Parts: sequence; C-alpha cells; structure tokens
Amino acid sequence: MNKTKRNWLIAIILIVLMILTGLYLYYHFSHKNQNENSEEANSSSATQDKNSAQSSNQKNSNSQTDNKASLSTAQDYYSQKDYAKALTEIEKVINSNPTAEAYNLWGNILRDSGDKETAKNKYEQAINLDSHLIVAYTNLALIYQNENNIDKAKEVLNQGLAVNPGNENLQNSLAILEITPHNE
Repeated sequence: MNKTKRNWLIAIILIVLMILTGLYLYYHFSHKNQNENSEEANSSSATQDKNSAQSSNQKNSNSQTDNKASLSTAQDYYSQKDYAKALTEIEKVINSNPTAEAYNLWGNILRDSGDKETAKNKYEQAINLDSHLIVAYTNLALIYQNENNIDKAKEVLNQGLAVNPGNENLQNSLAILEITPHNE
C-alpha cells in the first residue's frame, strides 16, 4: 500500500473515531440530563414533612445543575474551538465536582489545543474515575496511535476490554489498529 493510500486510510479511521466519540458524548450527556430532570420532578412532589430535607437536596441539586451547566458551557466552547474559554470552564467543573466525563473533556480540549502529554494524563484520570468510560480509552489510544506508538495504543484498548469485555467500540478500534499499516 503506498503512503498516500495509507494516509487516507488513517484519516478516515480518525474521522470515524471522532464521530463515534461525538455521538457517545451527545448521547451520554443528553441521557444524564433526562435522568436528572426526572429526579428533580420526583423530589418536588415530596410531602411537607420533608421540607428541610428538600431544601438541602435543592442546594445540592443547584450545585450539580451549576456543574452540569459549566460542563455544558465547556463543551460548547470546545465545539466552537475556543479552547481558552473551554479550559476555564472545565477547570471550574473539576474544582467543584471532578467526574470522568469532565476529565475526558479536559483531555479533548488539551489534545486539540496541542498539549497531548497533559491530555494523556487527563484521559488516564478519567479512566481511573470511571473504568467504563469507553471514550476515554479510545481518546488515549488515538493519541498513542498518532504518535505511532501502536503497541501502547493496543495496550490501552486491551486495558479497556479487560474491564469492559465485549465492548464493540474498543474491539473495533483494536481491529483497526491491527490492520492499519504503521512505521516500526
């Protein structure tokens, strides 16, 4: 396979992985918001005997809503490629409520703004917080693949499969690495 065809193949693979990542993030965040809305509706129908508990829950809910709003704002800035504002927002989220999703987004922002070494660390933190966050494994593996460190990329994907056996996204990413020509 000549170098041009190989480069096109790699570009197509990267585009597919980025689309899958975007779809996962969209589904994941929209699904979480729906669950939160139904929880808020249930708590608002509680009896008067639970007013003090509701007040405490509302404060926590407002804090979580603020966190989600900041995460959503960071995602918006990231989508607009305004990485400086996205970093400011994601740091607020991490300081108030560090989640795997937030660390994964932080990794994306850093990766796309050119700081791939720190991005790797953020993806690893996301995986440590939630070993079932598939997109963090694929994002980390993608950085290693782009560095032509295919063995490390495979290691990351296999680590994800050990915790998430049978996951199709991880299996597909690993299969793509197996068939993609690379420089040794």
